[in-house]
Amino acid sequence: MDTGGYDHGDRSSPEVLLLTSDYFSTQRTDSVLQQVEKEQFNDISANDSFKAASRYWVRIDRPEQLPAALMRAMETLTDPATTGGGVVYSSASKVLAEFAEKTGIPVGSTQVGKGAIPYDLPMNSDPMGALGLRFANRLAHTADLVIGVGTRYTDFTSASNTMFQNPQVRFVNINVLSFDAHKEAAVPVIGDARETLSELQEVLGDWQVDEDYRREAMAQADEQRQAVDRMVQHIPGTEGLGQKEVIGIVNEFARPQDVVVNAAGSMPSDLQKLWKAGSPLGYSVEYGYSCMGYAIPAALGMRIADPSREIFSFIGDASFIMYHQDVLTAIQEREKIILLLLDNGGYGSIHSLSMQVGSQGFETKYYYRGDNGRQNLKEPLQIDFPKILEGYGVKTYLVEDADQLLQALQKAVASDQITAIYVRVAPVERRCS
Repeated sequence: MDTGGYDHGDRSSPEVLLLTSDYFSTQRTDSVLQQVEKEQFNDISANDSFKAASRYWVRIDRPEQLPAALMRAMETLTDPATTGGGVVYSSASKVLAEFAEKTGIPVGSTQVGKGAIPYDLPMNSDPMGALGLRFANRLAHTADLVIGVGTRYTDFTSASNTMFQNPQVRFVNINVLSFDAHKEAAVPVIGDARETLSELQEVLGDWQVDEDYRREAMAQADEQRQAVDRMVQHIPGTEGLGQKEVIGIVNEFARPQDVVVNAAGSMPSDLQKLWKAGSPLGYSVEYGYSCMGYAIPAALGMRIADPSREIFSFIGDASFIMYHQDVLTAIQEREKIILLLLDNGGYGSIHSLSMQVGSQGFETKYYYRGDNGRQNLKEPLQIDFPKILEGYGVKTYLVEDADQLLQALQKAVASDQITAIYVRVAPVERRCS
């Protein structure tokens, strides 16, 4: 028997104790539906796949091991870390905004923290890290003290540990999970983000950063907002809509309480840079694992949780090909989401990366195979995505310019069921800073 305390990657999900059957004690007969054959080992089963997602995982081989394992499992389930960390999860948005305003300490956001404080807050320098903009990153490069509030310092956030370049930089990490609080050799503060920030503000009293530094941080934040406004504009002389332009139009159309959903490809990068989140729960972009099946089911869950919000789910053509069966679920359950299918003709993000490193975009576009065994670049595959959606019974709008997109958005919002908007966009350009 295996037992594991399951923990989603963002550490925000409720804890679950799984008691799963495993291989037979004789090890002669493989478990039904769990057969994993490995000639070097005979004690592996499908349950081993849970290790990566479990805060505690153990295999019970003898009955006397069970009491100690159950004790450890209960400790895991009742640990404060199970409540989830982060500014958003602890409802610390208001406290953090006040803390930043009073102290003059600028705030940079991660993918999960996007929208935690108001977009137009003077001290909000917004996206930072490998997917961020240069404005927040400049402040991070020179910082002598970094306060990490509910962050895990993932690879994108820390830019593979190159983001904080001051040789004298120190870290103070506020987190409910000791594992994350100790990262970067930090001074760990184990506690809830909202309560800890409130107590920290009391201790600091009237302390503030130097006025010159406050002005510099506010100037960087203001430059960032101006840059975002420029990047979502239509590029003169180009036909059709670009991905950044579509994001800007939808963002301008959405209400503050509405939600944007996405995962995988180049859109998470563009959304983190460009989307002006209207509320702490208005931005849900999964990029920790680039889950290409996230966009539609996640949008459904958010709509079910709060039907008063419009859910704008962005999905690329490659992600749609991989996973679109929950379109049927939305129809079956009569749940309304607005699906924005952006087609750049293949695996655009990977194509761009492949070209940059000299791999010629290998197998990243849709072409028929030629007689020589290679893709025939003169014979592209023509995939009719709107027909796929219409086959489900989904009303689908094909748009080619900004006016058509706005009209389609208005019709989608007026509808009481899932609606799709199909946009053929230009190939991905990775430079956006």
